[in-house]
Amino acid sequence: MRHLSELLTTVRHFSGERNELIKPVNKDSPFKSAGHRTLHFTGNMTLRDSEWPQADQVMTLQLGTHYASVNMMHRKVMYFEGRCGGEVRLEMDVFASLGVYDSIIVNLDVRLYEGTSDSTSDLDGRGNFTIVVPATPGDHTRSLSATVWNTEENDYDDQGFFLVSVANLP
Repeated sequence: MRHLSELLTTVRHFSGERNELIKPVNKDSPFKSAGHRTLHFTGNMTLRDSEWPQADQVMTLQLGTHYASVNMMHRKVMYFEGRCGGEVRLEMDVFASLGVYDSIIVNLDVRLYEGTSDSTSDLDGRGNFTIVVPATPGDHTRSLSATVWNTEENDYDDQGFFLVSVANLP
């Protein structure tokens, strides 16, 4: 008969229906976080203001190249805004924090406003997007493209499209 102490030192954990072996977590991991990383951000946004029966107005804005120091605190690190046709505005808040193994977690809160002027507070479309960027050398860049539509008025002609590229730098 085995002693309880033997069972505790040879514990095996299984998960799911396939009985996969889960290894215990090593509390003395060789990984040591730097405590901060640098977010490198580039991109563009294209806005379309539908003007039926006239031609639509389209504007593309280059967001440029930006850097932000990122630590464990999830905070807003950048803000972008584009306007088009005197009636449409796209706003993008960029939030970032450190994740597991110094990955950077990037959250984009993108809002589309449409009204009688591009200063309107009439929020007509919104999208929230998350990008996880590893710190792995050779694999530290991620890209995302998405469109935020005017869903409030079922008018999918007014829209804001964006393409961003983010990198995780030491």
